[in-house]
Amino acid sequence: MATWLKRRAGYHTVLLGKYLNGYPGDMRRSYVPRGWDEWYARLGPTNEYDYYDYHLIENGHAVHYGTAERDYYTDVLSRKARAYVSRRAPKAQPFFVYLSVGAPHGPVTSAKRHRDMFSNVPLPRPPSFNEKDISDKPSGVRNKKRLDGEDIRELAVWYRNRLRTLQAVDEMVAGLVSELRQQGELDNTYIFFTSDNGFHLGEHRLALLKRTPYEEAIRVPLVVLGPDVSAGMIRREFALNIDFAPTFTDLARTSAPSFADGRSLRPLLRRGTPPSWRTVFLLEFDKWGRTYGVRTAQRKYVEYQSGFRELYDMETDPYELDNGYSAAEPTLVARLHSRLKALRACAGQSCRDTEDEP
Repeated sequence: MATWLKRRAGYHTVLLGKYLNGYPGDMRRSYVPRGWDEWYARLGPTNEYDYYDYHLIENGHAVHYGTAERDYYTDVLSRKARAYVSRRAPKAQPFFVYLSVGAPHGPVTSAKRHRDMFSNVPLPRPPSFNEKDISDKPSGVRNKKRLDGEDIRELAVWYRNRLRTLQAVDEMVAGLVSELRQQGELDNTYIFFTSDNGFHLGEHRLALLKRTPYEEAIRVPLVVLGPDVSAGMIRREFALNIDFAPTFTDLARTSAPSFADGRSLRPLLRRGTPPSWRTVFLLEFDKWGRTYGVRTAQRKYVEYQSGFRELYDMETDPYELDNGYSAAEPTLVARLHSRLKALRACAGQSCRDTEDEP
C-alpha cells in the first residue's frame, strides 16, 4: 500500500510501531520494505509485545528503549507521530501515517500514571458469557470447563488492565488530532481508527482467545474522521480490513491494482445508500484446524476441518447460543455452502461480484 501511495499519488510515508510478527524475520535488522520514507518498526520476536525494554528499527538502525516511564511504548510512538506531522505539515507533499500500537495486547502493562484506574469496573457478562450449554459447539469449545470464581477474577483483572493500557492510546489520538489542528491539517486529513481482531473474555467459556468465528473475535471498531465524513453517522454495512488499501488509494485520488481484494469505503463515509454493497464476507481461521465460514446480515455458517458445522441466525440469536445446523433446511445449507466455496476461490473483482450477490 505504501508503494501505491508513494509512486501513484506522490505521498510521503511513515510507519510507526508493529509491522509483522517476528519482523524482520530472516532479513537483516536494517531491513526497511519498499515504499516507506521513514520507518520506526517494532523489532521482534523477543519481547515483541512488551511495553518497556524493547527495540525499534529506526530507519535501518536498532534503537533500544528501556524501563523509564518515558520509554513506555505507546508514548514513544505518540511522540514520534506528532514530530512527524510537525515536520511534514508545512510541506506541500501529502503524507500517510501508519501508526500501530501494541495496546491492549498482553502483557497489558499500563503506563504508571494509569495503574490505579478502573479498579472497580466489572467484567462485562453478555448472554454468551460462561455459556451453560455448549453441547452444540465444536470440540474446541466443548472441551472447555465452565469458568469458576478464580477464572472470572483473573479475566476481570485482564479486562481492567486492557482498559488501563488504552488510556495512553486515547492520549495519543488526542495528541495527534491536536497536532494536526495546530498545523492547519486536521480539516484536510482522514483518520481511520481500528484494530486487527476482537477478543474473548469468557464468552462461550473462551478466555483470552481471538482466532474463532464468533462475533467477539471477528468484530472490531472502525471510526473515521475526515473531510466530508458525515458527523455522528453509524453504518451497518460490512466493512473489512481488506478494504483499507482500496480506500486509502481512492482517497488519495489513485487506485489499488486490479488484483487487490476489498473495495473502497468511500461511499459509506457520507449519508445515503451506496449503489451496491457486499451482502456476505468470508471467515478464515485456524484455531481448531483450518476452518472457513460466511457471515451475512442474517446468518453465520461455519465449516470445520473435522466436518463439524455451525449455523446461527444472527437476527434472533445474536450471541450465538443455539447452533441451528442440524435442524436447518438443506436448501439453506446448500446455498450458504455454495457462497462459501465461491468466496474461497475468488480474487479481485470476482470477490466483489460474489460478495454483492443477493
